[in-house]
Amino acid sequence: MRMNRCKDQNTDLSGIEDSLKGVIHAQILLGKEFLNLASGAFGVVASLPLPKLRGCCDIPEPCWMPECAGEVKCTHAPGDTGEICLVITNEDFAAHPYTVVVGGKDAGLVTVTPANLQLEPKERGCAIVKLAMPKERPQRDDCCCCEDIEVVIWVRGCRNYYLRWIVAWGDSPGRCCETICVDDTPDYVLHWYDHFYIARPCFGSLTQRTG
Repeated sequence: MRMNRCKDQNTDLSGIEDSLKGVIHAQILLGKEFLNLASGAFGVVASLPLPKLRGCCDIPEPCWMPECAGEVKCTHAPGDTGEICLVITNEDFAAHPYTVVVGGKDAGLVTVTPANLQLEPKERGCAIVKLAMPKERPQRDDCCCCEDIEVVIWVRGCRNYYLRWIVAWGDSPGRCCETICVDDTPDYVLHWYDHFYIARPCFGSLTQRTG
């Protein structure tokens, strides 16, 4: 039997090599253009005043905690009278009663008119808080860090708000007349972090071990 032996054929790879070089070169050029485009877009984004993001693990205060309405600092001479006008707005769709209560060691120097308000939806009311300075300045001792008069004004409506009022003793008559706006806005949103909170009372010394 006669067998035909396959002859070796010389394969010319120069065309395939040139094609691969062309493809690689095109990919390199495309990558450079993409980097130039991305760097330009990044420069535009970096120049924008973007808001600062909070950490992913930051948990805000629960909605039932009282909100701070600010802090007022004044200076009065003995016998002066300071005044704060509370402008309370009911932002809810239902009517709410509102009560203004003053707490603190110097609460006896403060009067509120009126102390109770009934506001319909979207209505606004005013309460005048006056603080009458004693006619005689207390005797100064070695420690004067707690010499200022300080009260906490509470506004209780749909939510609770507190305002800290600090009055320092002065030598010349002055007048403290401030207007504080309290927008009582209910929170009907169920937040993702609500399940982190439960009511924990402050037991103080009861939680300390005695032995």
